[in-house]
Amino acid sequence: MTDPNLLELVCRARDRDEAAAAELVRRFQPELRRIVRFQLTDPGLRRLLDSLDVCQSVLAAFFAQLQAGDLRFEHTHQLAGLLGLMARHKVIDLGRRHRAVRRGGGPAADLPDGLADLTADPAPSPDEALADRDLVRGVRARLPAADQQVFDLWLGGHGWADIAAAVGGRPDALRKRLSRSVDAAAVELGLLERLHD
Repeated sequence: MTDPNLLELVCRARDRDEAAAAELVRRFQPELRRIVRFQLTDPGLRRLLDSLDVCQSVLAAFFAQLQAGDLRFEHTHQLAGLLGLMARHKVIDLGRRHRAVRRGGGPAADLPDGLADLTADPAPSPDEALADRDLVRGVRARLPAADQQVFDLWLGGHGWADIAAAVGGRPDALRKRLSRSVDAAAVELGLLERLHD
């Protein structure tokens, strides 16, 4: 269903209306933070990045593209879907950069392309730690029994080759199966509901 008020906010934000932009941030930031926290599965990256910082980076890129006239929306679900996709891609991109830096052995201060600007206190706040633990438990509980051990090993930082050796199967097949199962659990939990309206 299309929300004409939301589309009006988008048009106003495109015209650099700060109040409209602030309202869009207020509406979408909580969902984007959930998506980012859900995607931040690498323990090293999770210690390095804060979901709020990643969200602000996504929203800044969104508003830059919107004001440049690169984005047009006919339905509100397109906006939610785009923001969710941008958040996922941002985490994937930052993860790739983090792994590249890790392989090179460089310190966090030398992170490329502004990644150092997104660094946060490595310790999550108590409420974030509790929300993250509850989220992981909720996802795990909704996985098929065959995927729960794979999920546990993956969260423990094991590589796909090690996981395949432990449970049997091909690394790529296990990764794809777990990805589909986690996505289904996320939809069931309502984490991706807005993206699939």
